[in-house]
Amino acid sequence: MSSVEAVLIVLSVGALCFALASIVRERRVRRGFEATRRAERSVLDMGGDGLVVMDAAGTLLEANEAARSMLWPEAEPKAGDPLPEPLGTLLDDPAAQRHRIRIGSNRRVHLALSQKEDAPQSRRALLLRDVTRQQRHRKHLLRLAHVDSLTGLGNRRRFIDHLEMAIERSCDDGSRIALFYIDIDRFKEVNDTLGHAAGDQLLKSVARRVEDVMERWQAEAETNSSLVTRLSGDEFAIVALGDLGATEIEGLATSILEHIAEPIKFDERSINPSGSAGVSTFPDHASDVEDLVKAADSALYAAKEQGRGRFVLFDESLTAQAEQTRKIERLLQGAIERGELQLHYQPKVELEGDTTAGFEALLRWYSHDLGFVSPKDFIPIAEERGLICEIGRWCIEEACRQIRVWRDAGFETVPVSVNVSSVQFAESDLQREVTDALVRYEVEPEMFEIELTESLILDDNDTTALTLRDLRAIGVRIALDDFGTGYSALTYLNRFPLDVVKMDRGFLRGIENDQAVEGVASAVVSMSHSLGFEVVAEGVDADQQSKILAKMGCDQIQGFLYSPAVPAAEAARFLATVGSPRPKMATSSSTPELDQALAGGDAGGLDRTHDALPAVHGGDSVQRLGRPPETRVLVIDGPEASLGMVSVRMMRLGADVHLVQDVDEACLFVTQEEPIVDLVVVTPTVDLTRVAQIRETLDKRMPDDPSRVLVIGDEPDAEGREALRKARVDWLITGHAEDSELRFFLGAARYRGGAGYMQRSVRVPIESTAWIRAGGVRRVGTLANLSRRGAFVETEDEYEIGQSIRLEFKWGAHRIQIFGSVTYCTDADEDALETEDESGKGIGVLFLEPTRETEDELGEIVEQIWNRLRP
Repeated sequence: MSSVEAVLIVLSVGALCFALASIVRERRVRRGFEATRRAERSVLDMGGDGLVVMDAAGTLLEANEAARSMLWPEAEPKAGDPLPEPLGTLLDDPAAQRHRIRIGSNRRVHLALSQKEDAPQSRRALLLRDVTRQQRHRKHLLRLAHVDSLTGLGNRRRFIDHLEMAIERSCDDGSRIALFYIDIDRFKEVNDTLGHAAGDQLLKSVARRVEDVMERWQAEAETNSSLVTRLSGDEFAIVALGDLGATEIEGLATSILEHIAEPIKFDERSINPSGSAGVSTFPDHASDVEDLVKAADSALYAAKEQGRGRFVLFDESLTAQAEQTRKIERLLQGAIERGELQLHYQPKVELEGDTTAGFEALLRWYSHDLGFVSPKDFIPIAEERGLICEIGRWCIEEACRQIRVWRDAGFETVPVSVNVSSVQFAESDLQREVTDALVRYEVEPEMFEIELTESLILDDNDTTALTLRDLRAIGVRIALDDFGTGYSALTYLNRFPLDVVKMDRGFLRGIENDQAVEGVASAVVSMSHSLGFEVVAEGVDADQQSKILAKMGCDQIQGFLYSPAVPAAEAARFLATVGSPRPKMATSSSTPELDQALAGGDAGGLDRTHDALPAVHGGDSVQRLGRPPETRVLVIDGPEASLGMVSVRMMRLGADVHLVQDVDEACLFVTQEEPIVDLVVVTPTVDLTRVAQIRETLDKRMPDDPSRVLVIGDEPDAEGREALRKARVDWLITGHAEDSELRFFLGAARYRGGAGYMQRSVRVPIESTAWIRAGGVRRVGTLANLSRRGAFVETEDEYEIGQSIRLEFKWGAHRIQIFGSVTYCTDADEDALETEDESGKGIGVLFLEPTRETEDELGEIVEQIWNRLRP
């Protein structure tokens, strides 16, 4: 072998080895690249978004698993395959793009397409995101936000949205909208008696029935623009858009209520529902959603007040009434916490002996915002809105507490009766509430009496009878109130465990002159006695009525003849101290003005609004406390006519009152009659500048006896107080004026000592039980007014001028014990001394050497009361 051949062989072997090495290297690189590609594809397939890579011509180069499942769900795509429509069309646009598209019938996709570059080897990327599940979830949430879960109807949000759109459409095409507000009557009773399952069944049934009515109406009216919604609880709303006149609205409302009233079966029991509806229309009653809803709500309130089971079409007169009702409901909810509720006590008098036999506790509400609110105005609202049970429970507690207070003060207690609402009886555990209150205040059961309405007895309910028997078994007395006002079923009286029958005042109308009326009343008394019941006659206002009732054997009477309902401090005057004989009662003396006021209507109705001063005992004789000798009063009322009852109460306190309706009439009276006036009483709503002129006219006539001005009304603002001061107003009472305050002002108006006395020693009216210890004997009186230096105490006991006593009383958080000296004594049968504090028979006390702490406490009490009285 030549050297050349050898060299060629070596080179051939080397080339072969190099080739083999290159092949190995290439395979290794290819395997690495493929591994990398597999890893990259695995990563891309793991993502939730789809990714597609295309060349410049739009030919498929690569697609991950998510993209393949979205775009080619049935076949594996290959390189070079075209993109499915509508993606192929999108590729014609070289710009970057974002779209929401539908793929197939159910899939919703968001896509982003990158921009096309000019280079031939450029690539375009397509990113796909499946949002089908998200949209379904969003629709579900949207449904939850707009649909009531129980009934499947639209909810309040859906209602508002639809009503806004309906109003826009109405403004465009001139169609009318009728808005129906529907409320299920006494729905709470269904929940409480049958359970929430029954309540839910009732709501679903009502929803279906209302929907059926509206579907038929839409078919007949050839419209599809109505919506039925459940707003909350048992409240439904219907929006109907179309050609709706009064006749169509009446027919539709009637049909809805009739279908609601059809019986519903629940667990083999039948529920007999009813509904009330209020209707307002657009654009007749409102110009926007808020006013249209308010109008329908006002009409619904009116429908319920008219007896339920009916509908009312809104008119303007309902607005103020509905707003007042809503305001009463809102303020009543916190009345107990704010201390605005009070119990006043009307005495029941035994006809044999003319002594106090007991009290009826009557609820009073003095609202900080509304002033005095009559029970006939707020009790129905409390019953309708579920507040009466809490209020009734408070009344029971308060009556028991007051019994304990009287007993601790040394009085011989008498039974106190409390009215129980039929709603409270049905919805609360009355026996437990009464028992808990009796135990808490350690009150004997025979000192407590509940009064039930005749309608509750006539229900003939086994639960009612059982509850009454349980209460009577522990010693609580049971009275049937207002007997004769309902459908009197005499046979029912023997079915229930009663102690007392209270004969309604209707039996007494005309009893003085009509023998037939007297015969009916006598029959009621005889029948009740034969069944073992005591008889109490209500609403006795005349002495002749009392004599006729005594002749026929009536046990007790209650009415204005003796006293209306009075605060607890006033009621204590009817009680005897322990160990003393029971006080005799005297009839209230009347004036022609008072007789005329009572003759104008039911005197018992007067009791439902304000209080007057009771008679008071005094051993064998009886006097009226707080009767100043003919204080002459000019009362100038305002347009709200709020001082009528104040005038009557001042008459009862013995004042000579002249009531005028406005300032013009007052000017005419002052100039033409030329009267002598001690006190001018006005409301802050009258023209105070003209009142000041009237006062100047009076003072010129009697320069030595200047008149005083008292304003009674709502709390004035800063500007109002400045107006009072400019008019030289002497005193101001905000809110309800107590009799103790009126007595004070009547006496102070007669006092001629001048303003200097008031500046040296401010004396303020106060009403508090006082204990007088003298000669080792402790007696009870009433603190009538107070200053830092002394006090006036009403008492029937005899004291000598100069006698030393120790006086004790409580006021708020203060408990005062102080020594004093009797400076004068008054007798209600004689002319009172010319001081401003005489209210009746009692003693003036000068405080002796009080401690600094006691002086400070007296100052705080006087300042607190005086700040309320001065402008």
